[in-house]
Amino acid sequence: LSHLIAYDGGKKFIRIYPEFLKLAASDSMITAANSSKGLIALIPIHPELESDIVRLLVQCENRTYRDKGEVSEECRYIMIGHVLDFFDQIYDSSSYKKDMIAFAKRHTDNPRKKTAQKAKAFLDRHKID
Repeated sequence: LSHLIAYDGGKKFIRIYPEFLKLAASDSMITAANSSKGLIALIPIHPELESDIVRLLVQCENRTYRDKGEVSEECRYIMIGHVLDFFDQIYDSSSYKKDMIAFAKRHTDNPRKKTAQKAKAFLDRHKID
């Protein structure tokens, strides 16, 4: 849905933006990841929303995600990896580089090996120790 915003001359999407934020904060990692990906696509069109979006994405590290009704730490680790990917997409033009770097630094020792690798690669790409 958010990818249609480029064609939204009437700015109708912004009316449902609060509901879209709720989807990105879902306890379903799949719903949260897909909605978050859409939020990243909004930033170039609505840069005034970047603060809210980055703040919401960073909060994934403290969220509880469920898989088949059960709490899943693995889903949280996967979501953190997705957020690192999202941050990588917007880093160069972002006003929140420090927040993104701090987020990545917190996850260089993530229990999920692939997420830890993403965090380290993010820091390497952006020349941060």
